[in-house]
Amino acid sequence: MSAENAAVASHKRRLNVAIRARISNAADTVGFVCECGTTGCFGVIWLQAGQYDYERDDLQWSILASGHRPATMREAA
Repeated sequence: MSAENAAVASHKRRLNVAIRARISNAADTVGFVCECGTTGCFGVIWLQAGQYDYERDDLQWSILASGHRPATMREAA
């Protein structure tokens, strides 16, 4: 994982935390940003806010678009 990819993923995660903070109803469906480390990826993943809260309790969990990998995964040589 490159430092740039990790920084991109971290920024996207902070964005998702900010998005979630603005939603008061856990049943609301919200568009979150894919947290892969790819700079040009802004895929949207739709989740209920409560589902986001539940999954976010696992610090290893990332919101990822279909086929995308978390930035913490080592790149294949």
